[in-house]
Amino acid sequence: MSGDLWRVVPFRYQFAAQATSMAGSTLSPVALSLGLLQLTGSPRTLSLVLAAQAVPTVVFLLVGGVWADRLPRHKVMVCANLVTAVTQGCLGIMLLTGAFHLWLAMGLQFIAGTALAFYFPSTLGLTALTVPAHLLQRANAMLSLTRSTAGGVGPLVAGLLVVSAGAGWALVADGVTFLASAALLARLKLPKQIRATQDDVQASFLTDLRDGFREVTRRAWVWSSITAFMFTHLASAIFMVLGPVLLLRRDHGVFGWAAVIAGLSVGQVVGDFAALRLTVQRPLVVARVVELLSVPALVGLAFGAPIWLLVIAAVCGGIALTLPDALWLTTMQGHLPKDSLSRVSSYDWLGSLALRPLGYVSAAALAAVIGTTTTFIVAATLIVLTRIGGLCLPDVRALTNRAPKEAVG
Repeated sequence: MSGDLWRVVPFRYQFAAQATSMAGSTLSPVALSLGLLQLTGSPRTLSLVLAAQAVPTVVFLLVGGVWADRLPRHKVMVCANLVTAVTQGCLGIMLLTGAFHLWLAMGLQFIAGTALAFYFPSTLGLTALTVPAHLLQRANAMLSLTRSTAGGVGPLVAGLLVVSAGAGWALVADGVTFLASAALLARLKLPKQIRATQDDVQASFLTDLRDGFREVTRRAWVWSSITAFMFTHLASAIFMVLGPVLLLRRDHGVFGWAAVIAGLSVGQVVGDFAALRLTVQRPLVVARVVELLSVPALVGLAFGAPIWLLVIAAVCGGIALTLPDALWLTTMQGHLPKDSLSRVSSYDWLGSLALRPLGYVSAAALAAVIGTTTTFIVAATLIVLTRIGGLCLPDVRALTNRAPKEAVG
């Protein structure tokens, strides 16, 4: 039962820390965007500041994965949180005082993006250390539920803060949540991460990086999943760019798009609750099948489905994001060596993040060349083909929720 999860003291600290930082993190995108536009009136400035964080996150993910496997993961996360607390606080002060300098803001965002590159790969391996194996899926689902809930509520709170107090205060509040998260993570008492041999400890950075890549490529269920996620994020970017364009052409299009996004959020929460309750013997088979639920929303937009049907499809799409994600994370934690989890996770994050910017940049251009309907159909087809391709692999079909001995050490 999920009640057993809350008896695990290290997870309670981890959950509280990540819930706190996530609550703040959902404030900053809306607050930073509105604050910069109010202060500068320049979409170009906003684009540069946002890109300044996104680029180093992608570039340094593999570096972060190596160091998260070498060092205590919760301490890596503490350092990342402290760095981000400073950068968010400084950005907030810049907005509050009006003393805005573009290159300083970009520099702060670059530092924050680098910190995230170390933080993201650390989380997967940390959960494997704080939670017993039989509770991992519930733990992953609870952490995901926090993200889903914060993702729905946070932007609304940010909007209220921007209107009532100013965007700068929302960013300062975000910085405070990172400080609180760091304090909670610092209280974790975990066993030391033990590398297999003394030679491993002295191994070069490139050797560690190569070993992490080998852990990915030698397992078909890992590399096929990462490939599938790449195209999911490409399709998601196309959905987020072209979806509102299509709906705004209809009567009450603003309401329609808001309803679709709300449906997506509801579906994510439903998927999280399903992950809390379900036990499956073939987790990746179930994950690949459930991921196909993201296709109806793309097809519905392509052929002009009514709003009510698009909302239902969006709920299915939300389920397709969170339920498979919990199964995937649990499978990695159970079947991969613990001393390489963060490196494999960094490749997973890299695959997930790499194509989304391409989707944002190319969606409109692609729609102009081949048409919006065809663009959505291509995106849906890529999702279907990668899932069918994954299900054709014996490694994916044979994988069970029982961890092999090699993942224990």
